[in-house]
Amino acid sequence: MIEKRLKTQESGFTLIELMVSMAMALIIMAGLFISFSTQNTEYSYQNRRIDSAQDLEFTLKFVAEDLRSTLTSLSGAPTGNPVENAAFAGAGATTGLTFWVWDEANGVVNNRAQRAYALVGNSLRYDREASVFNSAPGNANNEILDNVTFFKVFRDDTDVPSRAAFADIPPPMVPLTVNDPAGNPVNVPGYTILIEVAVPAGYTQGQMIDVLGNATNNKRIWRYAQIYPMTVVN
Repeated sequence: MIEKRLKTQESGFTLIELMVSMAMALIIMAGLFISFSTQNTEYSYQNRRIDSAQDLEFTLKFVAEDLRSTLTSLSGAPTGNPVENAAFAGAGATTGLTFWVWDEANGVVNNRAQRAYALVGNSLRYDREASVFNSAPGNANNEILDNVTFFKVFRDDTDVPSRAAFADIPPPMVPLTVNDPAGNPVNVPGYTILIEVAVPAGYTQGQMIDVLGNATNNKRIWRYAQIYPMTVVN
């Protein structure tokens, strides 16, 4: 009896097939890595953006409430002007802002004092504890917000033309007529406050411009607030 054995053919991947498979796997892995990296960067940016927006809105409210307490029709100040800002006119940033308020510190009621704000580099600083007639932007050493790229305070009744240079700025408020303690009518101007900050997250997707429409190297967000000073004195 003759036994016949069947030969089985065993075959594997050729070198070319193996290289093609590895190349396809690398391409898929690279795509997954890029997708993950993009999603992670966007997630980080959104978190930073939320934090920056919250800090910005708090600071804007802080400045607005302070400026709302400005004394209007103030006499006896060294300059005769209750609100001082060297850049009211034009598109330039407000690097220094001072205004007069009542300060009841140290038990002295109706003590006139100044508040001071200054933009130093990318830091918005303030001095809210100034004694009477001695504050200036240079004394504003307390940081309230960092990563600030633009700070601007408009006086709505005089600084109208320069507003066209800014994105989405609300229209100026007309002066509000009120009576001082003696019954004399006083026109109280409105003020528009703008603060812009950078979002330091390294996110480069989408449009990257500042509030003036200029190209930037990082994302920016900005907010506005409008107020009338609420205190009128002789």
